[in-house]
Amino acid sequence: MKHYLKYFLVCGLAFLLLVPGAMAGQNTDAKYNVDFNILTAGNDKDIIYNDLLEGDEAIGGETQFALAVYGTGFQNLKSYDLRITYDSSLVEFDGDASAEKIGAFLVLNGVLVQPSAAEDNILAAAALPTIVTQVSDNEVSLSRTLSGELTEDDCPEGDGLLFLAVFKTKADLPTNRAFRITISRLTTVDFNGDTDDLKHNFYGYVNRNGVGVESATWGAVKTLFK
Repeated sequence: MKHYLKYFLVCGLAFLLLVPGAMAGQNTDAKYNVDFNILTAGNDKDIIYNDLLEGDEAIGGETQFALAVYGTGFQNLKSYDLRITYDSSLVEFDGDASAEKIGAFLVLNGVLVQPSAAEDNILAAAALPTIVTQVSDNEVSLSRTLSGELTEDDCPEGDGLLFLAVFKTKADLPTNRAFRITISRLTTVDFNGDTDDLKHNFYGYVNRNGVGVESATWGAVKTLFK
């Protein structure tokens, strides 16, 4: 009986390893970033910046702020599923103002904002539109996939824009109330069909220490507790 049990366990493990998507793909080392500096093209890493052109002042109620999510080190990307978590009692996701790319002009809080350059999505070529779904009151999911015939040339490599997310604070937001925007999940699929779950959380802070918006890596956050 023990021999049969061992046989089934080995065969079961082998089956799991052969299931599509169960194996690690080409993006096991890829990472992602939250960038508040949408005025400057590209991924600005963990700089502190306020896109609202209000210096470093804290922001109040009914105020829009934007952040761009970038991927770093992607290889032969076919699709991704991005989830953003936030405190819905303090802020709401502005789906109408959010976009899969950064345009030549943006309007935030009634002010025309002009980035240094327009930026397309990393899956711009032959891609389906971004699908945005509200997973819960505190989380929004964004999915984007290449469509049609898939070749290695169609799949971008390297850094690239994943999404431009715009949020708006609630009218009754307490003065200097701090909260954070969290990338809670980023799952990628490469052109071989293999899946990777990126676990490098990157936080976006609002009104922390009186600063309007700022971003920090999880590594930087951990240093606060040492």
